[in-house]
Amino acid sequence: LSYGDAGFEVIGTPYFDGVVPNNYGVDIDGDILRVVLTSKKAFINQITREITRNEVSCEILCYDLKKDKMIASVKNFAPLDEDVKSARFDEDILYVCTAKEVNEVFTDPVYYFDLSDYQNITSIDTGEIEGFSRWLKPFGDGLLLGIGYADNARTLKVEIYSEEGQSVDPICSYKK
Repeated sequence: LSYGDAGFEVIGTPYFDGVVPNNYGVDIDGDILRVVLTSKKAFINQITREITRNEVSCEILCYDLKKDKMIASVKNFAPLDEDVKSARFDEDILYVCTAKEVNEVFTDPVYYFDLSDYQNITSIDTGEIEGFSRWLKPFGDGLLLGIGYADNARTLKVEIYSEEGQSVDPICSYKK
């Protein structure tokens, strides 16, 4: 929706197959809608009616609202057993935290994407961090604040990351 003198105007209604982690997983850059999501394919057993989900993938979609078409995407940027837990757009930079669970212990890969050229989106996997962030926020002076859970998803974790070059490194952590 766009708001102007005449009130609200529908600009476009794109449909995406997946789940956006939170309000920070969506961004607008001019006419380009940028979305981070986890796509899960569901299968229904026709006899038991049981629903199973598999083929999980993490995706970034860039959709031109004026032209009503997808102009760029990054699909399967994380291992297939991970979900997008949080995302944060910071101008042309996108940070995405995914998480994978192994024996009820979570690790949090943090991905850095450069969206300055939609025809050449580049990324770096900055490594795994214990637990996962549900919320990311640029914190000034090259710092990123992450709030989420420690490795067991029952312990609060607040962490400060240093953004240097194309790297995101934890420098301070609090757990309770």
